[in-house]
Amino acid sequence: MIRVPFALLIVFLTGTSASADSMSGHVSYGVPDGASVGVSFCIGRDGYFFENKWGSDGAVLQLSAGTGGGRFSLGKGGVTFATLGYAVKGTALWTWGHPLMGPKDAVYVGPEVQVSILGRVSVGLLKSVAGPPDTPPVLVTATIGVGF
Repeated sequence: MIRVPFALLIVFLTGTSASADSMSGHVSYGVPDGASVGVSFCIGRDGYFFENKWGSDGAVLQLSAGTGGGRFSLGKGGVTFATLGYAVKGTALWTWGHPLMGPKDAVYVGPEVQVSILGRVSVGLLKSVAGPPDTPPVLVTATIGVGF
């Protein structure tokens, strides 16, 4: 199944040095992916975020795998002091295992917004593109977590 390679990719990426201005891991809990672990990259202007010279902003790439699904997100964002950040991203979500408030083996795509102030909160509105016949056409996502 694709779940194992997806999880191994995340472990590999968190253990390697990347050519990213900012790389961090995170643990989260949310709907529908449950408890998850992931990695975030911010690739762009090093040293500037809201005119602060202690961060970076640019393209954001995030991968995560959880007990109820996995996500791939790409968008625009930034981080400073590892405690303050934002991201506006497009997300692809595949559910598996035991998703919270959603069907198993469904695929959703759509926008998400993330704000980080010591912790991280994300919300999104994703549209179903594949899944079982009873798959809801739209899924509201919500995630809370911490980075490291």
